[in-house]
Order: sequence, then structure tokens, then C-alpha cells
Amino acid sequence: FRYDTAKINDLSPDGLQFNTGESENPINKWTGWGGGPNTGLVKNSLDDSGNLQFTSDTASILNANTSLDGKETFVNVNLPFKYVDEYYSFDSDDYDVYFAGGQAESNTTLSVNENQKNMSYDHSVSVWNGEKEEVKSGKGFFPFDGERDLDPTYHFGMTFSTEFFMTENGKINGDADGEPITFEFSGDDDVWVFVDEKLVLDLGGIHDKISGSIDFANGVSKISYVNMDNGDESSSDNNLWDLLGTTEEAWRGTSEPHTLQVFYLERGKGASNCKIRFNLPQKNCIEVTKRLGNDDVDGDELAALLQNRYSFTAYTKEDGSDNEYTPYVGVYYLYGATGSLIGAYRTDDQGKFVLGFNQTARFYLDDDIYENADSRIYIE
Repeated sequence: FRYDTAKINDLSPDGLQFNTGESENPINKWTGWGGGPNTGLVKNSLDDSGNLQFTSDTASILNANTSLDGKETFVNVNLPFKYVDEYYSFDSDDYDVYFAGGQAESNTTLSVNENQKNMSYDHSVSVWNGEKEEVKSGKGFFPFDGERDLDPTYHFGMTFSTEFFMTENGKINGDADGEPITFEFSGDDDVWVFVDEKLVLDLGGIHDKISGSIDFANGVSKISYVNMDNGDESSSDNNLWDLLGTTEEAWRGTSEPHTLQVFYLERGKGASNCKIRFNLPQKNCIEVTKRLGNDDVDGDELAALLQNRYSFTAYTKEDGSDNEYTPYVGVYYLYGATGSLIGAYRTDDQGKFVLGFNQTARFYLDDDIYENADSRIYIE
């Protein structure tokens, strides 16, 4: 998302605002050099459509399905991760990413620049290098600025989700001495991480760099940050199972996919940084999404289209065989526009399933819905 500051702020005069971190309203005020997150800006659960629920009167600034004056939305934009030592990672301190040529568009992958540039910050920011230092430029996460753009574009946001599967002990491959399954985030400003639509990391607020991590082996959700005044580190641990409203045994005792969703805002000005690292177990899948092909449709015509449902048929056969494809009768998982899991469903006896606009069906190829791991599937 890219925001027109004046227009978007007019929509939420009493809610979250985009600014320089200076405000009389505590939800829009920078938390300071020694400050941590400003928690409680969103509710602990997503709504029925998988969207954030703000605790203030804030417009739908992170909802891709809602048009707002002052909000530009770009969908299916891929953030280029690196895969190193069985972890996926992105770190704006290691390489720049941005829309090619500085021209934002949907259905693309951000370009990578290994030769990082120093952005000219809007105002001095504090960093801790053994002692507090004021800087006016530095590396950062500025996806709307091209390779030669040194004047940062602030006030943007992003959302993304991923599905993952859990082992019985929360470690890779279920090995007793294996690596814990983890998700880590570090950055500024607001970051909210949900697992199965429950808030498990609350890094809300306009703040300096804050780190959060989720360890699915020991069941700890941790927040930590450095006090820029004296270098002291503050941290807090929370019980993951309490946040999820379940028990360790019940949550791990399922073969169904889990969903992790991240909501991110660059809401102040100055430095902007983003680091994501995870080793969440994945499975191969075939994904079918129904999208609106005409971006110019709006108003009543758009509302009518969004009510439509569209039928598809899944077929399967054993890979390499001469057999004909036959209707696939089995389980698929249905997801909403935000990436939230709606539920597990079955195709009918003809292999048919139905999608609405911006809904996604996922068929996991090595799930127990297949008799043969080498099965092929196609959709029409």
C-alpha cells in the first residue's frame, strides 16, 4: 500500500495517523529513544473476513479489498527472500528492494540491489553503536524508491501471509535435537503478526527498531528492543498457547495447515527497516485463485461481481502413467482475500469446487488426500 498522507489522515482524525512521530495523541506519537512498542492498537483477533480490527476509529488502511481515497493498493507483489541454511530471510540491512524503475505495479517481484544506497533521512535518527549516535542517512526499507532515488518515500504498508505445517514437537522434521520452528521479525513501525487469526506479536506504534520472535518448540513469543539512550536491552516473553487460546497438545495435534499473517506500516518518518527470517515447514501445493480481470470496474457493477461464484473442476492421475485423468474427489483448503484460512472442504463426486472473487483453493500434493505422492493434478 502507498498512502497520500493528507488524504488518508483525513479519513481517521481520531485513529492511526501517518506523521513524523510528533502528536498529542499517544497512538500517533513516537515512543522515544528508550521506548518500546505501543501495544493494544489492534484487537487480539482478526474479523470474519481476516482483516485487522483497530481499537480506534481507523479506516481500512490495510485491507486490500477496500478502496480509500489516499490509498493505492498493489497486489501479488513478491518480496525476494534468500534461502540460507534452511531459513528464508530478508534483511534491508543486507540488500535493497524496490519496484523496478521506481514504478509501483501489481503482479511483480521487487528488484534487488546488492550494492546498497544510503538514503537521506527526513530527520536525524538515533542508532546504538556502543553509544548513541545521531545519523541523517543510512540503509533502509524503501520499496517505492528506485535504484537512484535517495529521497525516501515514507508512509506505506504491506500485508502478507504464508501457510505452514507443524510437527509434534515444534522442531524441524520432528527430530528431538532438531532446529526449533521459528518466525522472527525486526523493524519499525507498526507490526502485527497473527497465527490462525490470533495476535501473537504486537509491535504496534511509531517506534525505533524492535524485534519479535515466535518459537513453536518452547511456545514463547518474545519482544525485545534496545534503549537508544543507554544501550540497555528490554525484553518480554509471552506464552504462545495462551495467545492462541489453546493448549500445546491440541494445537500441534493436527495435520491441517496453519496460517501466519503479517501486517506492517511505515507510519513515522526517519529510518525504515525490515528483517524477516523463518523456517516454517511448507508443503508443495497447487493453488487456484479467482481474481478480477478488469481493474476499471467499480461501484454497483463491482459489488455485483463480488457476489458471483465460479465453478472449477480438479482432475488427477498417477504421474507417468498412461491412465486418463479422473475427477479428483478429496480435500482442498479455502482461503480468503487476506490469506486467512476459511476452512477445509471436499470437491464433489465430479471433482468440482467453487470460488468467489479473491478466494484461493489450495491442494496440498503430499497431504493424505492423495494415495500416491507422485500424483498429478490439473484444474479447469
